[in-house]
Amino acid sequence: MSETDASPHPFRALSQGVRDAGHPDPARVARTLVTLRDGAMVGGCLDVPRPVRATLREAAQNLLTS
Repeated sequence: MSETDASPHPFRALSQGVRDAGHPDPARVARTLVTLRDGAMVGGCLDVPRPVRATLREAAQNLLTS
């Protein structure tokens, strides 16, 4: 069983989308995007949402181009 087979469905779908887009390490990207999403959810509750959104967008763009 691969690491994505054992993961919840949203992770598999995200990983597959990243794989389909041609990224060389889709599992790493999917894990990182899920972590960023979780952090953004907490950050949005603890801080002003707009800067959290900007930080999340920048981090995701950096990840996808890495």
